[in-house]
Amino acid sequence: MNIGIDLRPLLEQNRTGVGEYTYELLQSLFKRDTLNQYFLFFNSYKEVEIPDWNKENVHIVRTRVPNKIFHVLQLFHLLPIDYFLEKIAKRKRMLKPEETISVFFSPNLHFTSVRSATKHILMLHDLSFLLHPQWFSFRRRLWHILVNPKKQAKKANAVITPSYNTKRDVCREYGIGAEKVHVLYPALSEALVQRKEQMTGEYLQKITKKYNLSEKYILFLGTLEPRKNICFAVEAFKLSRLAFEGYQLILAGTLGWKTKKILKSFVNAPGVRYIGYVDADEKPALYSLAQLFVYPSFYEGFGFPPLEAKYFHIKCLVSNNSSFFEVMGDSGRFISPYNVTELAEAMKNEVGKKEEKNTNNFSWEKTSDEFVSLINTL
Repeated sequence: MNIGIDLRPLLEQNRTGVGEYTYELLQSLFKRDTLNQYFLFFNSYKEVEIPDWNKENVHIVRTRVPNKIFHVLQLFHLLPIDYFLEKIAKRKRMLKPEETISVFFSPNLHFTSVRSATKHILMLHDLSFLLHPQWFSFRRRLWHILVNPKKQAKKANAVITPSYNTKRDVCREYGIGAEKVHVLYPALSEALVQRKEQMTGEYLQKITKKYNLSEKYILFLGTLEPRKNICFAVEAFKLSRLAFEGYQLILAGTLGWKTKKILKSFVNAPGVRYIGYVDADEKPALYSLAQLFVYPSFYEGFGFPPLEAKYFHIKCLVSNNSSFFEVMGDSGRFISPYNVTELAEAMKNEVGKKEEKNTNNFSWEKTSDEFVSLINTL
């Protein structure tokens, strides 16, 4: 079977949850499936780096159409992405003249038009843009309106979500039958597990020095945006007065949107420091050295950072909402994302404690096998 995959989610310079899911799924998929032929499409006028899978059944199809033009073509269904991919693949002799793209997989929302004859699988990571539009900038809200997620989801032959919580949201908000929506859980990255095993004391000291870390710190790692409720975490840390006991609150992650209020919240806040985006190679060290992990997000489709943090046996304080119960299982401590006193008390009581329970029922191998099974049933 010939399967097209939209590789555009991997073009972001700083990889966040969507990019992580896309990369790890494909990494496992290409290791385990040697029968199907995969055609990875991306469009970029500029030079970009993409993973080199170097598999006989994995083919890269790149175009250099200016994105504004390409998006208009997709928006008005003037050039279906699967047809475009198919034509280029045939011209480059990746496909025979009589062959077609049978299935097209969109790992994330984007400007996408697919022919009715081609089976379309759409991944919806969450519906935060619909349920809480106030968390997004005007530009992001307009982007979602133009992309039209509801129309894409209804037209798709199958929808994938990373949690049952997101599946319930999709079924309820878009009126889609549960049989069409499939939960494919993400898992820990293989590279993160390997880096944990390879870390040395010398490397930990290097990271401590690089980021000027205190011996005692509480960690938040994620995109800085309103949905993550970072101002709340800062207020709770100030209320806990742990800074006067030598603790820091370290905020790590790329800047998202509507960050002005977030950045202002920790100006002159004792012990609170923002260290910027942290490369994947350095995340294990940050987790290993932390005394506590906080993630009081208002809503998550899944939530990679808490899953990663508990793998390092750090006590996690997470919100009592959305997908966190699926991610954490019987580990961590659930707090209200609206009660600052509760979080402050939890910080004081849980800091320095280790998470003994580390149940992890997630596996990329299982997820990629389920993806192949889904393709075969369409």
